[in-house]
Amino acid sequence: QFNGGGNFPTGLAVSGDQLLISTFAGAGVYSYDLNTANFTSFNSLNPTANGMIAVAGNGNVYVGGVQFSSDVSVFNSSGVQTGSIIITD
Repeated sequence: QFNGGGNFPTGLAVSGDQLLISTFAGAGVYSYDLNTANFTSFNSLNPTANGMIAVAGNGNVYVGGVQFSSDVSVFNSSGVQTGSIIITD
């Protein structure tokens, strides 16, 4: 069961056997194991709001709109934030 409370999924991405679920207004990014059906928090920062999500071929995860910003946050496959892409236009 998804324990995101009133937080609605805003984006989905598949990374191997993990379904990454970006949520709105508090739950952050969850990882859902497609084999065990277990939910875990994807990253320790667990930002308050997230937008779209994508996984690159190298395993990096890109999350747009973290904490209502206009930037894209970059995480490695373990959920550690490694950078951000600042959008100025």
